[in-house]
Amino acid sequence: MSEKLKEVLKEVKKALNEAEGLSNDLPEDSREVDVENLKTLVDGFKKKLGQTGGGGPGIIIHPSVYIIAFVVLFSLIGLFSYRLIQSYQERERKREEKRKLKEEKSKKKK
Repeated sequence: MSEKLKEVLKEVKKALNEAEGLSNDLPEDSREVDVENLKTLVDGFKKKLGQTGGGGPGIIIHPSVYIIAFVVLFSLIGLFSYRLIQSYQERERKREEKRKLKEEKSKKKK
């Protein structure tokens, strides 16, 4: 966050706390006046935020960051898929070898 934005937010919190504390001590008529003053204060803060770019599009990220992220993501998916297929093929090869050994043993016994 920019320093101006932090400063404005601190002022808003301070004004809200002061208005809340004052409104409890004052009669009902003056509370309405405080609400109007607070609305005016908030509108002023909104204008200040608009000048500092607080209402803008936000953080702008260069497209190359997205491209790099997708490349890394798809590389990881590819790596884990390859390893999964490789382990499955190895398991099938071992099962086949065991099956062949069992067949050879059964042939020898006969």
